[in-house]
Amino acid sequence: MMRAQARVTVHQPLRATVARVEGDLDLVSLPQVERDLRAAATEPGAQALVAVDMTGVTYLNSAAIRLLYDLAEDLRARRRELRLVMSSDAPLRTLFRRLRFDTVIPVHDTVDEAIAEASPDRLEGNGGRAGVTGWPIQGG
Repeated sequence: MMRAQARVTVHQPLRATVARVEGDLDLVSLPQVERDLRAAATEPGAQALVAVDMTGVTYLNSAAIRLLYDLAEDLRARRRELRLVMSSDAPLRTLFRRLRFDTVIPVHDTVDEAIAEASPDRLEGNGGRAGVTGWPIQGG
């Protein structure tokens, strides 16, 4: 069985940067997915809320979970927020609940729900620009 090539598409609805991830997140695809997600989250026009829509993810490994955790920590250090989106009946959602991962990064059924439930102070008035440029890169 051929695996689905992972890809990331980014769009900016009002009040959020949304990165839709599709396909398999494995050792081959993960480096490019990480570059795409980090670019989307840190570009000058990025919003304070970054929602990663994982509805189209068909597989992920532990390195992909680590990437999401690290990205959430990096954004938190920049006073920004990461939220995940996946359908409530997705096998990944069940796994995230079992791992209690959703206590670290909020998980929502839809992008609209993720935006609606984000911290109001994350969504107000900075136009997505404050605190983005000029911050040192956090070393791991």
